[in-house]
Amino acid sequence: MTERLTRTVVLSVVGGSGRLIDRIEALRAAPHEAWERPDELPATLRTVADELAGHGRPDLALLGYTELLPLYRQLVAAHPQLYRQSLASALTAAVRLLVQREQWAEALPLAEEAAEAWLGLVDTVDHAADSAADAAWRRTDLCGRLGRHEEALASAAAEVAQAQARPERSTGKEKALAIAHARGHYADRLAAVGRYEEALEISTDNLRYHRTRSTPAANAATLVALEIFAHGRRLAACRRYDEAFEAYTETVAVIRDDAPEHGSGRHDVGAVLNNVAGRLVELGRHREALAAAEEAVAIMRDEVATARAKYRRNEARLRRPDDDESADWLPRDWPSLRRMWRRARRGPELDLCRILNTFGMRLHAVGRDDEALRALTEAVDLAHGNLTDDPPAVGPVLAVLLNNRSIVLSALDRPEPAVQDARRAVPLAGAGPIQAHTRTNLAIALSTMNRHAAALEATSAAVELLRRFFHAEPDLEGELADALAEHSRVRSRRGEHDRAREAADEAVARFRRLAGRDPARYGDDLARALVLSAEAWAAAGEPERARTDAAEATELYRPRAAEYPERYARHLGRAGAVA
Repeated sequence: MTERLTRTVVLSVVGGSGRLIDRIEALRAAPHEAWERPDELPATLRTVADELAGHGRPDLALLGYTELLPLYRQLVAAHPQLYRQSLASALTAAVRLLVQREQWAEALPLAEEAAEAWLGLVDTVDHAADSAADAAWRRTDLCGRLGRHEEALASAAAEVAQAQARPERSTGKEKALAIAHARGHYADRLAAVGRYEEALEISTDNLRYHRTRSTPAANAATLVALEIFAHGRRLAACRRYDEAFEAYTETVAVIRDDAPEHGSGRHDVGAVLNNVAGRLVELGRHREALAAAEEAVAIMRDEVATARAKYRRNEARLRRPDDDESADWLPRDWPSLRRMWRRARRGPELDLCRILNTFGMRLHAVGRDDEALRALTEAVDLAHGNLTDDPPAVGPVLAVLLNNRSIVLSALDRPEPAVQDARRAVPLAGAGPIQAHTRTNLAIALSTMNRHAAALEATSAAVELLRRFFHAEPDLEGELADALAEHSRVRSRRGEHDRAREAADEAVARFRRLAGRDPARYGDDLARALVLSAEAWAAAGEPERARTDAAEATELYRPRAAEYPERYARHLGRAGAVA
């Protein structure tokens, strides 16, 4: 791959940038003294890099930033007051692109540099205090993503100190709000290292602040709703499930009361309902989660219909270039205009895809797999129709949808299309946890078809990936345990009983620890791991241990089956078959 932007590379993506790339190549060849101004080359590089990013090529955009950042650093060394803001802004943009590409290790030092650069501008640039806070949060987040959790906690503590040192009359956020946001980030990092009660204490204080602010912001309702939602998560982590449910219910009510009948407010209600649906599942509230997801789908369908109607109106005007009314507003760059319109339509469509995904999996959770398949198929088709327009944005969404449709197809005893979906998801899934989830589900379908060698390859890769991800993100322990449980099943079916029991024991131990901390969220997972463990021990000729595990799984399932018989009947039947 080329090490810097060239005319051929740029024009292959952004056809209208020939003049700019020609200027860049001329500036590269000329001595600095011949430039019209000292920052002409880095500024022009940034313009082209941002165009490339806008066309879905962050990889090429980063080539531009790799070249322009050293140039800005040299300018800051010579003229700190003139060019520090340009450097800070470019660093922020480069970090954003690196995060988009999940290049977290490369992004971290630039985030640290951006935070320092913005802090040096607080006295002279209006938004510098807010930008410095954003960069500091990014530093904290990146430390967490890299598994450096104590560093992330220290970084979040530094965020709080930075907010407390903020000038009282600085522009942007009021100081008290900046402190509340920083303390919220600190609570997130406390939770990440298992200090849940301390995180809840901060959340309680923050919620009290937002409810009683003397100078409410224009988006006060949104801020209150976000804080209530975060408070619900903290309550759930402390096993205060009824209070968490009340918090999630109030989150929806606050957003709903503040939303107008049409426009972005309705979109916000749909997004909040979707997020709440995911959290309600962790409380064992499957019916309420399904109802929230169903309402979110209805809202987002309306949003998509509105976006499509607007797109059709714009296209109709574009087809009448001789119409006087149209001619007044149409620019000459019609292809760019069409891309902008498609992007405006694509946003709501991708949101609908995500919400249909939630809805489909909630239907699957209560045993309504045919309906789940229809919802997920609608989402897959919608995402696939947008894939060529923006592969970096749409690809991961489509990977999740294909992965989850594979799960439902396996539940419907349709292993061949399940394998096809899982295989299609693999190249779209990127290098993150969804790659491991996809391989786990591929293994399930392959094993059902007695293709145990291929299943072992898939599940071994999933376990290896999730062990690595778990080091960086402790919240992924449940996903690791689930992959181990499936790994035990594949090993058992291959007759590798020692390895099967080893994987089963680790899966059960991990889920037992998680369920001990959060039974509502992980109780079902523990029961399922126990069933798979029972099957592995039974296949190994150890019926006593198998019956013990199956009996424990049955006891975990039984009270849940009384409330949700449609969900748990098949699970009880499977446990009973071993016991």
